Amino acid sequence: MLYTYLNIKQVNKRRMEGTSHAINKRTGSAALAEYSIKNIEGIGRQEYTCLECEQKLILKKGDINKAHFAHEAQDKECSYYSKNLADAPGAKIKHAERIHQIAIQELKRLLEEDYNINPTRRCSALKDCANYTTEVVELEHNHRKTVYKTEYPIIHEGRKRIADLVRIDESELKYIFEILDCNRTNENSRPTDCEWFEFYADDIIKIRTKLDNGEYKMTDGIELDCQRLIFKCRECFESEKAKLERETKIIEEQRKKAELVKKEKERILSELQKKAKMDNERKKIMELEIKERQRIIAQERQERDRIIELEQKKQKELQKLAEKQRMKERAIYQKQLEEERQKAETKRKQELEKKERKCKGCNINYCKCKMPDLINRNNYIMCITCAKRKCECQHITTFFGRGIATTP
Repeated sequence: MLYTYLNIKQVNKRRMEGTSHAINKRTGSAALAEYSIKNIEGIGRQEYTCLECEQKLILKKGDINKAHFAHEAQDKECSYYSKNLADAPGAKIKHAERIHQIAIQELKRLLEEDYNINPTRRCSALKDCANYTTEVVELEHNHRKTVYKTEYPIIHEGRKRIADLVRIDESELKYIFEILDCNRTNENSRPTDCEWFEFYADDIIKIRTKLDNGEYKMTDGIELDCQRLIFKCRECFESEKAKLERETKIIEEQRKKAELVKKEKERILSELQKKAKMDNERKKIMELEIKERQRIIAQERQERDRIIELEQKKQKELQKLAEKQRMKERAIYQKQLEEERQKAETKRKQELEKKERKCKGCNINYCKCKMPDLINRNNYIMCITCAKRKCECQHITTFFGRGIATTP
């Protein structure tokens, strides 16, 4: 009994697992579950397959759980479907590498098909930038002698490096496109004589998914966020420049002040040395110097301890305020989640009651269309629109007697 219970538990676990990536069977391109749809008007139901085992996947997209693709119940466990197997040391290819390669191919396909892809650079000081400035880069086009190549070797600073995707115009390297998965590309590892961009893999797959759904057209300008942290808007550049000038000015003032203090100390020391030459005053002067130094050291120690104590106290107060604010925000967020859940449950119940409403005469589900097209099928009046009976209370004689049945 225990063995059977464990087997059932393992099967249920496989059914619960899912993935956010799949292949659109109609177009053969990658798809993200969050932006995929089950039906497209004029085309019909969309079908999706697994990247690893090529079996059919089911799109699960609701209001509560995150959208994902799931395998149908099967005995054999798919290595891509289960992350524990896909990321194991002995796996042929890991999740991140598979998505990386898919994103490279999809970007190459988009560029070769002449979609209007426009990389956008956002201000690298985005969190502190008040304007959220972006810079749109329009790629140049040379359709006659343009070639896109993947895994292209380049030599930079005497070292061989591999670029994910490059564009070559008339045997000249024009653009470099890198795919970002976990770690950013080092800014010093790519040449500076040509432009290069870095994109998230899922951003590329998202564009391809929306294109397959008909959300973009060939002539639409499609913006793709470049993740390089090199662009700064004019406001942020001026702000950093002013900050650097202020810091330089403060350092210069501190240096001048230190020089004045040093000169003052040298002058005092010179005077003390002159006084020390006098036999009668030498001992007294030395004692005074020792006492003054001890007093200054004790005073500095007290001041330093006081500053440290104040800083610690301030830090504790800030931590308490931050914790209080987090607790408050968490309570508000939980309240909002509960309200949304209650609204969704109420809406679901209302829709279920409306959908399951039955005829008072025959106690079965009936057509609720406002203007149904009716036909006679098997001695019942049926609705062509929803394929339901108009009502079982009305017989075929009523249909032929009045010409059209009335809603009960």
